[in-house]
Amino acid sequence: MGSATDTDASPASYYRVEILPCDAVGNITGVAYLTADVYQRSYTFVADKEWTGNFVVRVTPYNTNDDPNQDDNFNTSGVQTFMHALPTPEIEFRLVKRYNGGFDWGQCQTPDEKSREFNYEVVAVLKNYTEYPTDEAWTVKLTDGRNTYYFRSQDGKQYIRLTQNLERTLTLTALATPDNSSTKYLRSAQYKSETYLPSQWRDHNGDSGKDEDGLPLGTLKKDGDTDYVTYTGQTAESFEATVKFSFTPKVKSDSSEHGSPTYRVMLLAKYLGNDEVNGVSLNGQYITLAARESIVTESPVTFNLNSLPSDAMTNYTDFLVVAVPVTSGKGDMKYRWDATPDEVSATIAKPRERDKRHRQRNLVEERL
Repeated sequence: MGSATDTDASPASYYRVEILPCDAVGNITGVAYLTADVYQRSYTFVADKEWTGNFVVRVTPYNTNDDPNQDDNFNTSGVQTFMHALPTPEIEFRLVKRYNGGFDWGQCQTPDEKSREFNYEVVAVLKNYTEYPTDEAWTVKLTDGRNTYYFRSQDGKQYIRLTQNLERTLTLTALATPDNSSTKYLRSAQYKSETYLPSQWRDHNGDSGKDEDGLPLGTLKKDGDTDYVTYTGQTAESFEATVKFSFTPKVKSDSSEHGSPTYRVMLLAKYLGNDEVNGVSLNGQYITLAARESIVTESPVTFNLNSLPSDAMTNYTDFLVVAVPVTSGKGDMKYRWDATPDEVSATIAKPRERDKRHRQRNLVEERL
């Protein structure tokens, strides 16, 4: 029997698809990014983030009657270029101290409004700022439906101070777009969150408004006549502080409010030992010995602080319990977040003033 021809050869049983790097005119410059044997008429691949530059797609048919002495009858596409979607913006809203709080205002876009500076400020944070490319320009547009803010690669700022449309629940969206001339990047997926943003303008009594704390709008309440904090035990093994309170949110005239906030309750004590962190002594610093976090609703919530370090009663003094909000209870508003090692070192290097006792609408601090 003679050799097979185009009219009597067996049809292809599968196709080998190869994604190959190439130069501007289609010359292959390296090994395949991807090789797949395809048994159907279509095939979709997802490009890895590491694949950049030009590429071609080469498709080679194979069947059971393959003759090793014949060349592969492949087809190669024209030259194409990998394009990747920019990272989806990860936005977080934080309440930060204006002074002595460790916040780097040099990394923040902030209006020059000395008359409207407060002890605490609301800032938007592009959390995944470092994931964005450095070889082309990009912009992240953040909007609350009324005001628009921009993170831009050329600005080099990860934070934006917010001063408008606060003290309300907003639907915030963000989208990353490349420069119009980009040949590498596509726009991102959209960030969207319904978030309660606090305000430093809650009190409108002259200068007193500048001292607003911007905490969740509402009031902490005791459980009847029970103290906020009760405790039992005199040893590290038996000691337990029980903290119990509820949170009643305040509803504004426009019916906007945040949800039930998350509170972090901590048992702190002044350290008497000689341990150091990054060469800075911890002696005299208040150390967290136990902590719990929970959502606090209008029904009382109990926090049990126990399981202390074995040296708690010998190396520590001046015990106190502090309850502070971590989130506003709605969306991406944060009141506490992880500090960097450098921020920790800078903070513990500063002398710490003795804590004041608080009985504010949404903070608890109680010495034992």
